[in-house]
Amino acid sequence: MSETILEVKNLRTTFRTKAGDVHAVDGISYSITKGRTLGIVGESGCGKSVTSFSIMGLLENPGEITGGEILFKGEKISHLKDEQLLKYRGQHMAMIFQEPMTALNPVIRIGEQINEQFIKHRPHLSSKEVKEHSIEMLNLVGIPSPEERYKSYPHQLSGGMRQRALIAMALSCDPEFLIADEPTTALDVTIQAQILDLIQDLQNRLGMAVQFITHDLGVISEVADDILVMYAGRVCEQGSADEIFKKPSHPYTHALLNSIPKLGHKVHRLPTIEGTVPSIANRPSGCQFKNRCEFATDICGEKQPEFTEISSTHKWLATTLGARDR
Repeated sequence: MSETILEVKNLRTTFRTKAGDVHAVDGISYSITKGRTLGIVGESGCGKSVTSFSIMGLLENPGEITGGEILFKGEKISHLKDEQLLKYRGQHMAMIFQEPMTALNPVIRIGEQINEQFIKHRPHLSSKEVKEHSIEMLNLVGIPSPEERYKSYPHQLSGGMRQRALIAMALSCDPEFLIADEPTTALDVTIQAQILDLIQDLQNRLGMAVQFITHDLGVISEVADDILVMYAGRVCEQGSADEIFKKPSHPYTHALLNSIPKLGHKVHRLPTIEGTVPSIANRPSGCQFKNRCEFATDICGEKQPEFTEISSTHKWLATTLGARDR
């Protein structure tokens, strides 16, 4: 049986605001085992990135974990102080951030930024060894002329090169768990494919567990073993990639998949999901998706959905019949 690297149990992340408490992540649970990739998909604002920041201990005020727990290899890390999290962050857990131009310091050379990882987590290394390891990481992620790029500033690199530099930083200390937060955003299709291949290749080499966040189901289909579909801070469906793509049950999952262009189909207008995600600051009663759902009935506004098992790996929030049963 594969080793469980990360467990998230009924996690609730709350932002304390003048208007009241906002539950950006509202009771989600999942686990990731060694060598597998969990894809988390959903619209902007559904809680994907907040979940990741909660795991990494990178929430900023007024955000805080107010319920549930996060376990890394069986050890509870959800309420550790920042200095205690340093034992895990960078060395055992790492994150590739969404925007390389904002994640990288524009006035510090690329090599120095990678050096920081080794200086902090490998203090026994000499200055010469630190530099050698940093250049080796740039070479590992496929950056040409790594010795020259080591001395470059972020603005001197292309978008794809900056993203590779971020990956080099994240993987510098051989983490067991990697969060990739929309790592291909704003990259052209060719560079996107190269970045996805790179992450998968490094995962196979290092045996990492990966949490891959995106709103792009095409990307998810390429990289994920398991999928978590989020909506308005909650999980509405989870299962293996095959189960989600071939047997979607929740109407939201069905609508997302239906909006993907089909090869060979002549479509003048793609199906869309009408309306907007409800405000998490003022959640409606019952099912959060009811105002946008073509299958909604009266009961959807009255009853809070409950997780129902379809198989040992496939679950969905159910109040009425699922989309595939209609």
